[in-house]
Amino acid sequence: MVRTSGEGAGRIPQSHCVGLSRTSGFNPDNATATGHLALYYARMGDVKEGLVLIHRARALDHSNVRLIYNEAAIQALAGNFHQALDCLREAFEKGYPPSGAKVDPELNGVRGQTEFQHLVAAFSKQRSR
Repeated sequence: MVRTSGEGAGRIPQSHCVGLSRTSGFNPDNATATGHLALYYARMGDVKEGLVLIHRARALDHSNVRLIYNEAAIQALAGNFHQALDCLREAFEKGYPPSGAKVDPELNGVRGQTEFQHLVAAFSKQRSR
């Protein structure tokens, strides 16, 4: 488990790093890999861990649009709908295609929200120009 407070917060414990690197080549300083791990944790029900990891990934690479979108998904899974919508807006503004958000199961919690529908409609129009 990643430490969420105190010394070493947001760091992946050495024991996890060693196990992951031996089995999959995981590098905790690789933003993309950490982002994938964050989404995995959130999908498996550990949204707290997913949030810690996605924040670490985004700190490593703050401009990666896929990480921004993944944070939206993790925030939605955590029930943080306002934050999820903020991340979606940021991802769409930076060029992430809104079409996937229409069917992404991680976004089921926000899909019925009026703001979600407006975001997808507005950015879908921009992409079609």
